[in-house]
Amino acid sequence: MIVFDDVVRELAELSKLLQRSNLTPIEAFQFVKARISKLRLQYLGDIAHWSDEVCEFMQSNPDIDMAPILRFVERLCLHLDSRFPDNELKEWNIFEVAALTNVTSFNFGETAIVNLIAKYQHFFEDSEEACKMCIVDYPDFRCLVSEKFKSGLMQTFHDVLQFALKDGQFALLTRLLDICGTFQASSADCERGFSLMNAVKTKSRNRLLADHLDMSIRIKFHLLAGKKIDLDSVYCYWSSHKDRREKL
Repeated sequence: MIVFDDVVRELAELSKLLQRSNLTPIEAFQFVKARISKLRLQYLGDIAHWSDEVCEFMQSNPDIDMAPILRFVERLCLHLDSRFPDNELKEWNIFEVAALTNVTSFNFGETAIVNLIAKYQHFFEDSEEACKMCIVDYPDFRCLVSEKFKSGLMQTFHDVLQFALKDGQFALLTRLLDICGTFQASSADCERGFSLMNAVKTKSRNRLLADHLDMSIRIKFHLLAGKKIDLDSVYCYWSSHKDRREKL
């Protein structure tokens, strides 16, 4: 078990990485591919590099057969390779920070945009026109984002996504970028949402309907994020949008 735990520890670390909040598919893909490379280098090279604990155990048990563990590692790497093929997220690389800040070719990303629009054409009213517009907008978008990174106004992919959603200058390209940002690789946020829902909808509040429950959870999320709620503005909104209720 000591030897097997040495390998399983690597998988446990990978599992923790994949539970990070706001993890994009590209980042998750890179974490997995990096872990596969590490497993192969550590255990499947000419010499297997075991932890100090395992080395000490092997010295006291020189007859132990390591072949089954190494076969497990080899099959594990092959399985992960099949689940995460090299070119699976190739097109999305055009929205990586490195791609947005270090590209020198003007035509970079055109092929990727064509493939992505074709794959997600149901999200666009006219996919052919959307493709043309995205190809025209991408160089401007990339250069603008690059300048914002240089000035320190942006640091992460999340910053890029928030800028695109709020700016409105690149509407069709933003729709494509939003698809990339929507496909979260981690279920951590969903799990936190379910936990919060259980905390809000207790046995004494089991008659809460969907709309009120949704609003209560949003308020709770807002407060947990360290933000405050202006009750006066909430009341003004409530009183002005509910005609049947009299103002106090």
